[in-house]
Amino acid sequence: MKLVVLIASIAILMSCSKKNYSLSESNGVKIYQNKNIVIDSTFTYEFTELFTISDKSADNFSFEGNYSNPNYIKVDNMNNLYLIDYKQMSIFKFDSQGQYCLNFGKKGQGPGEFNNGANISFYRDTLFVTDFDWISKFDFDGYYYYRKSLTNNFPREFYEFGKSIFSIHHANGFHMTKEQKMLKVVIKRNVTVLDTLFKLKKDIVKNEIEKSNIESSGDAMELNKNIFAFSEDRFYLAEVSKDKYEINAYDENGDLKEKLLRSYMKVPYKNESTNEDANQETRYKLSISKLDVDKYKNLLVRTPSEDNSEIYDIYKDNILYAKVKLENFLFFKNDRAYFYDSETNELKVYTYTISPKLNN
Repeated sequence: MKLVVLIASIAILMSCSKKNYSLSESNGVKIYQNKNIVIDSTFTYEFTELFTISDKSADNFSFEGNYSNPNYIKVDNMNNLYLIDYKQMSIFKFDSQGQYCLNFGKKGQGPGEFNNGANISFYRDTLFVTDFDWISKFDFDGYYYYRKSLTNNFPREFYEFGKSIFSIHHANGFHMTKEQKMLKVVIKRNVTVLDTLFKLKKDIVKNEIEKSNIESSGDAMELNKNIFAFSEDRFYLAEVSKDKYEINAYDENGDLKEKLLRSYMKVPYKNESTNEDANQETRYKLSISKLDVDKYKNLLVRTPSEDNSEIYDIYKDNILYAKVKLENFLFFKNDRAYFYDSETNELKVYTYTISPKLNN
């Protein structure tokens, strides 16, 4: 079955000269300032379905949980899938053809057990699962090695990148009034470069931000995230903002190499206010909510839309090339694309190509 993703019908004119950006340099960092104008309005992804994973794919397997969060679904270099079943606190492994292989772990506090497995990280031929203040190590067949306290500075979420390991972490704390109204929130975000022995090489981001006038815990959680993606030679990290569109590109040593900017106008949430709260301040969406990189080295940037359509800017060599609509898209990994439909509780896996083909 072929699934063709068409260009999103957005009223954006194509540049006649196709010069839709300017390039400058500051302190050795190349700065790409893009206009919100695409080069190719015919660009599409074409997807061919390989298989579907659902609640029926394995005995006792359940998609209960927030699978729109890609942290709960991980794919290794052999295209095996690892899914956290939150109903049982067990990790289910499926092979590259979508066939059930095994599951390991269960709810509890003993060795190899989880109370709230939150993320899977790969390192060489092993995987690590975070669980509150603990991280447990397994091999790819579920053999349990040990667990460590995260208070010993072991990273909660990490990725091998070249000869380094990138540690990603975020947390927040809420300050409430006696009436349980939110007074302020303290947001902590850390992105750290480690060596292969998990020793510190460099801090890319290490900050603590205090935000007041937060309308809800939902607003706070929206701001409390690291939005990032890896290509073969770059780590992309977006600025978490509602009025600025900025992405920084680092090499494996954590050195800033490029800065990608785009002209941007704030997008408000639809006003669903009642008469009682009609005077509330307008709330705005994040300028960037997701990053990914396809097998053609194109950078995908999810941007907000008024109708909540899932629109992605496509960048080639840091220059805005096209825009596409990808509903239910999770991520690209290796040569495949992953989509999750929350209404049917199905994870669909595809191979894909692009049209027209770009010169790489």
